[in-house]
Amino acid sequence: MRWLAVLGLGALLAAEVSPGSVEPAAPAEPQAVIFLWDHYRSVAVVGEGVGLRRPAWIGTWDLTPVTSPVPPPIQVLAGLFGYTHPITEPPLAVAYRALAWRDDQGRLHLVAKGSALAGPQADAWSPDSFVVDGPVVFSEDDHQATQQGRVVETVFPPSAAYQTHLLMIQVLCDDGI
Repeated sequence: MRWLAVLGLGALLAAEVSPGSVEPAAPAEPQAVIFLWDHYRSVAVVGEGVGLRRPAWIGTWDLTPVTSPVPPPIQVLAGLFGYTHPITEPPLAVAYRALAWRDDQGRLHLVAKGSALAGPQADAWSPDSFVVDGPVVFSEDDHQATQQGRVVETVFPPSAAYQTHLLMIQVLCDDGI
């Protein structure tokens, strides 16, 4: 599948790869990548591991304006992890596990095909897989629907921000909120 994205100064990037369509060439380094796409904010956290495929966790928040209160369990979790008052924070849509690696072009693949979903929108969601190519993010869900987005921040261990993202995403994925 061919992906096209227009970058800042009009440069054209053609990534001829969809998430997980190529074999790993190198392991992904531990990091948290925060990106915006469609009307969502996602946090993808790559953890420590052995081998080329590393464990990763993805959480996606819906940026659509909130019209109803955030459910109490999410309010409690958000407060525990230092997020601002949950009513002003976008609500969690879904959280799920993935595998992460780098391809031979250095692109980060976050592959979640067939992953179990947790979160308020889990029943209506298909897990998205991503390719991060510099500042551009390409997504593809299990139905081959595609989107494009942009990276807004990347943090690495041992920073407190990385540790906070890692713990928050693992709790959201593992506790099935």
